[in-house]
Amino acid sequence: MARMKVRRSYQLPLVALVTITGSLGIIAAGPRAVEPVQAPNNFVQLAQDAEPPYATLMTEGTTLYRTNCAPCHGANGQGGDGPKLAGNEFVRNQGGVITQILNGYEEHGMPPFRDVLKDREITAIVNYVRNSFGNAGGPTTVDIVRRTR
Repeated sequence: MARMKVRRSYQLPLVALVTITGSLGIIAAGPRAVEPVQAPNNFVQLAQDAEPPYATLMTEGTTLYRTNCAPCHGANGQGGDGPKLAGNEFVRNQGGVITQILNGYEEHGMPPFRDVLKDREITAIVNYVRNSFGNAGGPTTVDIVRRTR
């Protein structure tokens, strides 16, 4: 490929033209070209921004627990006809809790809620049970419940 030679007398004006053209493009774009993005600074912020919000699930879980679970497990998870949930080691097992709510536990008289509650409702109850009554099980998502179903 033949190389084109530029006369030395044209080199300086050519460089100046390229520089000016590029500068004009930057000036024309102005500050709106780059929008600042604020990233969450920690896991708590990510959890608060997640859909559905964890706090909302806990609130829904409280109501759903009172209606569906408290008659057997007690208002404070202390047990009754069903086993206690407060401080219960089994509650740490996220998959086990989800499966038990979905399928029930006939030996202990627990009915299955698979056809009664939606995935989001089960997620809310699981979050409430695993993070109340002195338990610290961490968050559960609707997607996890859906996959377990």
